[in-house]
Amino acid sequence: MNEQNQYTPTRPADFDYDAALAELEERIRRKKKAKNLLAHFQEEADRLTSVMEDRKAEYEVEQEEADALQNGSLTLLLYTLIGMKKDKINKEEAEALAAKAAYETAKAELDHVLNRQVELRAEIRSLGNCERDYEEMLAEKKAWLMA
Repeated sequence: MNEQNQYTPTRPADFDYDAALAELEERIRRKKKAKNLLAHFQEEADRLTSVMEDRKAEYEVEQEEADALQNGSLTLLLYTLIGMKKDKINKEEAEALAAKAAYETAKAELDHVLNRQVELRAEIRSLGNCERDYEEMLAEKKAWLMA
């Protein structure tokens, strides 16, 4: 055997290549799963951003309508004359509160998704380059078997 093909052991004689490879396979599986989830959460974040912006716009419109009734307007005068002022104010305030609650719910959902993305990115970083590590370990095992 020439020097080029000689295997120089770097691990203890009782090193369990199969267990090490299985652990690396598990890391690869976890990394792939985390990447898939990250892609899913990115799509969800995009969708929720749009929903949140819509809910915010709805809230702003409803709040403006409620404020206009509270601060006096021609519409308020009309409702006062026909005796529906209090009902209309209550209705507009309720609509504004409902719109605000919908906006806050969408914002909370988006915040949750964004936090989950941060967690997944950290998990992916912590798994490192497990694919390369697996290939190197497999090559090392083959060299060990051939020795």
